[in-house]
Amino acid sequence: MKHDITEHDTTERLRAIREAFTDSDATRRDFLRASAGVGATLSLPGAAAAQAAEDAEVTVPEQYRFVYEHTPTEGTIPTLIEFESEDGLNELDALDADARTTTDPTAAAYARLSPEQVGTILASGEERPLPSATRLRYSPGSNPFWRLDYYPEGVFPAPEESVDYIAYEQALDGLRHLETEHSDTLSLRSVGESPGWYNVMDFEVAPQELLVAEVTNDVNDGASFEDKEKVLYSLSIHGDERSGAETGSRVIEDVLEGHNEELASLLDDLVLVFLYPNPDGWVARSPEYFSGDRVTDSDLVRVDAFRRYTGTLRDMNRQWPTIGYIDPTHYPAEPNGSDLQNDRPGIDADVPVQYEKFVPGALDAAQSLQEYENLDYGADLHGMFDEEEFVLGLIMNTEYNVEELHDLYELNQYLDDNVTERIGPLLEEYSDHWEELATEIEEWHASFGEEDYDAAIPTEAFSYGTIFDTIDYTTTGTFASWFAQPEELGGLDLVTMSPETAFDNRVGEEQEFRPKTVETQVAAYEAFIETMATQATREITAEIDTADARTAYVRTDALRRSSDSLSFAETSMDDRSESVTVPPGRSESLTVTVEEGARVRVGIDPREGSLANASLLDPAGEVANTYSPSGTRGPRGTVWTLQDASGGEWTIEASNENGRRAARVEVTIGVLRTNGEGPPDPEAALGYQQRDYEVTPFAFFEEYATYLDDSDSLTGVSVEDVSGGGLLDGSTPAFENVVVIHDQGADDADYVGALEEYVAAGGNLVLTDSGVAHLGGMDGPAAEIGADAVSEETFVVPYLGAKNPDHPLLGDVREIQRELWKVAPLGYTIGDAAPMTLVGVDAFGDAEGTIAATTDGLVSAGTLGAESEERGSVQVIASLLRPATQANLHPFGLHDYSVSFLGQTVLSNALGYQQERFVDGEAVETFERGDGEVPPGEPPTTENDEGDDGRCVE
Repeated sequence: MKHDITEHDTTERLRAIREAFTDSDATRRDFLRASAGVGATLSLPGAAAAQAAEDAEVTVPEQYRFVYEHTPTEGTIPTLIEFESEDGLNELDALDADARTTTDPTAAAYARLSPEQVGTILASGEERPLPSATRLRYSPGSNPFWRLDYYPEGVFPAPEESVDYIAYEQALDGLRHLETEHSDTLSLRSVGESPGWYNVMDFEVAPQELLVAEVTNDVNDGASFEDKEKVLYSLSIHGDERSGAETGSRVIEDVLEGHNEELASLLDDLVLVFLYPNPDGWVARSPEYFSGDRVTDSDLVRVDAFRRYTGTLRDMNRQWPTIGYIDPTHYPAEPNGSDLQNDRPGIDADVPVQYEKFVPGALDAAQSLQEYENLDYGADLHGMFDEEEFVLGLIMNTEYNVEELHDLYELNQYLDDNVTERIGPLLEEYSDHWEELATEIEEWHASFGEEDYDAAIPTEAFSYGTIFDTIDYTTTGTFASWFAQPEELGGLDLVTMSPETAFDNRVGEEQEFRPKTVETQVAAYEAFIETMATQATREITAEIDTADARTAYVRTDALRRSSDSLSFAETSMDDRSESVTVPPGRSESLTVTVEEGARVRVGIDPREGSLANASLLDPAGEVANTYSPSGTRGPRGTVWTLQDASGGEWTIEASNENGRRAARVEVTIGVLRTNGEGPPDPEAALGYQQRDYEVTPFAFFEEYATYLDDSDSLTGVSVEDVSGGGLLDGSTPAFENVVVIHDQGADDADYVGALEEYVAAGGNLVLTDSGVAHLGGMDGPAAEIGADAVSEETFVVPYLGAKNPDHPLLGDVREIQRELWKVAPLGYTIGDAAPMTLVGVDAFGDAEGTIAATTDGLVSAGTLGAESEERGSVQVIASLLRPATQANLHPFGLHDYSVSFLGQTVLSNALGYQQERFVDGEAVETFERGDGEVPPGEPPTTENDEGDDGRCVE
């Protein structure tokens, strides 16, 4: 079973933390140096600070005492100071602190105090600056007086009125206050617990509560609640991306207090469900939780900052049981257990033990969300680094039908209008602020040798596309992709998105609260939440106008994939994570010994916002892969996947040669070993049995036909039908279009000849995927293209690089759209594995073809021949409907297809069809083949895709 090494390391980690914090002052000072930078010290040694707090005339609760003892000299402590009477507030001038005061319900002040200032308050004698102070309380959060249950600016004040980010403890307190005040509209549910960080004050692991807030009218009416349509919002699954929780908490209050009439007006028919999935990442900022990465007998490294991860150092947005390829180092949390069957209410008894240990919160959340009826829309609200667009809307990795894609893209157009209206003025008003942030980011990059990094300044409010379209990577196991899966396959069957806001990811050691930034983020996500809720009340439908054209697609059983055919190899799995500190001007390396033919997954993950280059060297010392933060936004990492590794010692090298400060990199190495023929056994590797499935890309055509104005106009034919002359009716085409997505029959002269005759008779032949290989053996428009001009290449994702926007195939295609289909749902790894069948530009030009797009300098979309009754044409799409692969781990099954909206649009344009979108029965938009012209043989000039090879980072 996997993860034995990790379980051992976790036990050792807890032991080392406990021993360090029960050891000497010297160890504690080492901890402070590591957490706050070289040279950080306590204003008083730990024992002296403790004694000062003990002897003070002011009441000092245990939590405040601990924070005081463990705050470095240059740090500050958010402090609530309570006084005997209002007269005590006059003493604040002596403290020289920027304070907020109140006299209701008691005399108190809030200030961020240095340890030195706290020390003067705790001192005895007549020189105490605040002789009337009675108690000091640790008060993190946005509302300075929440510990007094006093809310003059609201429970969650507007960002411009706040003193900091909302704190987790404050959020629980505030939401419960709102529930008490609005019990008919707000219901709070605890749905489980996080794994928790180690609490070094109480010396125990401290799981945190996973909270769900349900907002609707008559929230306690069970029957009414069940019948209502529901919209889910996941808030800050990455703990250092605060915009989700910052916005969701304020939206809840605004709806309840009558400040958001638009949302409140929907609550008779709609339930808003807000999930706070990662409290560990939220509380990591508080000193009593050890949220550090490195823990050995001699070295502690921690950072008091929001963390992306949970208390088991897992990215919660990678631990979901998504259909398709599963990264073997992830922990997909399936509450139905090893057999994937719902054996009992709640989490099943056969859930493998390591999942209960490492991802309990994900298990609890999945189980809870599956219990909802009529949950229809969902969003997982994220943050990102600097971008030219302040908000990006990400379309998830799953299988969508025609109508679902139109629903999503109508939602995004609606979002574009609403988000732009809401934050467009703020982007302009705060332009100097964005420039200041960009300068800070550039300086941080420069400190790691990235002197030429050009930080983006947001000038546009919103854009949208696939994950790769928008932020240049793809992955597996994401929360929102799991949202979109069919219920019968373990998902929620939602129309779902995952938006990201700019400047909402930690770059550097700390994450400073900046009111203007948070104000803009909150305004953007308020518009998002409102728009998605409104979308849930609208009916989005789609239809495809065929213009009376008949289309045939050539079937073959060779593309069918079935779990019945699987025979697993003997499988074992090991993984480990190591934290590497790379001093300035240095390189550090790790090694892993790999057996011949093993599958290896290496993850490079910069920590604390640091930056480093990385290389993977094979046993011969040759560079097999590289990663550089140059050209990426922020300290994003990467994943390298080796499907058939050479045996021997592989080396991972992290380099900080040009840096001026130390860089920290987490390296995760997973080695999946198989003995014998067949794919890896998911039960041996992950603890899950294989889900039954039978899939074929031809299911796309069956689904697509249901949206045609004449569903009978789309027909499947066999290779034998084609060879027997089935494409012609006498001397004229029996179908206006024929689609071939495979190379079956390519060595059959009768079959290839029948395709040639069809085109010669005036038919429109659409070749996609390996079907493009037919060009190498065909006469007619393809006569000048030899077999050597057609090649199959692999990329991280199948995409269109440089595009000729005037080409008819790209009618109504947006500039940002690149990805043709999603790799993970079809079982392809996150690596150089996505196949595209491409054609040389020169050969395509020699054939007088018009080029719509190139990928890595080769033709990925284009047209051969004129389109007329006398002479037919050939449309070329390099990758669209590839069959799923069974070669990799895919315990939760495979999808039939995963075509993007770009892929659907290019195919529809190739067929001469028009897509029509309707909102509540009213036609709102059409998508159709363009009427522009592109000179034959002319490659795209609108964008240079040299080097844009789809080999993207995670």
